[in-house]
Amino acid sequence: MFLIKISDGLLETMTLAAIEAYCLGDGRKKADQLEAHGLIWGYVKDTEDQKVFYLDRGSVSISAQMHNEWVKPKPEEIELKDFIVTRWAPQLTLLGTFHTHPYADLDDVASSKGYEFSEGDYDYMRDGGTIWERAGGSVVHLAMAMCKLKSVHSKTEGKWIRNNVWQYDVGNYRFWINACVGYTDEDEQILTANTRSEAVLDLGTRFYNQSGDHIDLT
Repeated sequence: MFLIKISDGLLETMTLAAIEAYCLGDGRKKADQLEAHGLIWGYVKDTEDQKVFYLDRGSVSISAQMHNEWVKPKPEEIELKDFIVTRWAPQLTLLGTFHTHPYADLDDVASSKGYEFSEGDYDYMRDGGTIWERAGGSVVHLAMAMCKLKSVHSKTEGKWIRNNVWQYDVGNYRFWINACVGYTDEDEQILTANTRSEAVLDLGTRFYNQSGDHIDLT
C-alpha cells in the first residue's frame, strides 16, 4: 500500500500552473485551456505496512510543448533540474511528475472521465526511465483535471472521490488530483491501477480521528 501526502506549497504550485495554462495558455494567440507539466521532489519512508511519499515541492516545465490534449516535456529537463536540486537540497529525491487535463465544464469532465489517466499517460509513465532510476524504483505521477464551474456554492473543504482521487474548488474552477504509483517488482515496472486501493492520496485528513483509535502509553 502507498500513502501519498502533498505539501501546501506543491498544491499551490500545481494549481497555479494549471490555471495559468488553462486561462492564458503559453502566450500564443487563441491558445488557452492547455495542459501543463512539472516535476516533483520529496521524501519517501518505508513503514511496516506501507510506503509513504511526502511530495514537498515542484517545478513547472516551461520548456514543454503544450496542447489542449497533451503536453510534451523535454527529456533534458529532468537531468538539468535535478542537478540543481541535488546540490541545493540533497535531502530531497526526484519522485515523479504532475500534468494537467483541462476541460470546458463539468459535463465535459464527466463524458471524458477527465480525471483518469489516459493510455498515453500510462505509456509515458512506463517509458520514464530517468525518473525511475533517480526515484529509486518507486515513482508518483499526478494527473490534475480542471474545469470552469457555471455556478459556485459555499464549501469548507475538498473531498475524496476515491482513495487516490481528491477534488477541491477554487473560485469558479474545480480541480481533481489523481495519484498513480509506479514500482518495480521482480524487474517489472508496475503502475497502480486507478480502481485499486493500493494508492491513497491524503490532502486533508490531518484532524480526522478514526473511530476506535487510541493513544496508549506502554
